[in-house]
Amino acid sequence: MMKEFHKYGGEFNNTSAEIIVPEIIKLVHPKSVLDLGCGVGNWLSVFEKNGVEKLIGVDGEHARKQFLLDEKFFISTDFENDENFGSELIEKVNLAVCLEVVEHLTAKTGDKIVNFLCDKTDVILFSAAIPNQTGENHINEQHPVYWQELFAKRGFIFYDIFREKYWNNSEIMWWYKQNMFLVAKEGTFSGTNFPIFQGDLRIHPEMLQMHLHEIAELKRKKGLKSKIKKYLK
Repeated sequence: MMKEFHKYGGEFNNTSAEIIVPEIIKLVHPKSVLDLGCGVGNWLSVFEKNGVEKLIGVDGEHARKQFLLDEKFFISTDFENDENFGSELIEKVNLAVCLEVVEHLTAKTGDKIVNFLCDKTDVILFSAAIPNQTGENHINEQHPVYWQELFAKRGFIFYDIFREKYWNNSEIMWWYKQNMFLVAKEGTFSGTNFPIFQGDLRIHPEMLQMHLHEIAELKRKKGLKSKIKKYLK
């Protein structure tokens, strides 16, 4: 069973989605959206706000009680143990969303999720934690090229259209600015000049700042502990 996790406190913050979703709609014009690992459904709620009526959120049963949309849009699954993630209940959609999810799952399940997404749509908004990003229950942090290669086996292209666009936008959470790509079946965006991901790793300064803060806090606690021990002698 997939453990409950919190995306750096971001489940209830719609700001990133409110900026990014309208841009995705301009590109894809989706009539239907699937969010795999939807959490409480904040991205789906923004798609709904922007006029998309056919919505599907898939996540563990723990997310149901706080789901922001009508419960009819929610499908419960156990990612590690369900073979098809409720596939029999899900028709093919115009757009799938899978953001900061696969790092919480085993490599075997991550591979199954890639296959599932490619079966259900031709366009995917995708992001996944990079090595040493850290977070609750991260067990499979990978460089983007790892996921690019898995999608390429299914004939999907990794487009790098977001990092440059949103890198300095302080209203968007840094893990999206660092990790987010548009993945599409070959031919879907033929004739466009979308840049294809070339394998370059970018680490956002806000991630580095987070780690520096954590190191400083550990040093502070260590120093405080030493002072307490000295005082108690």
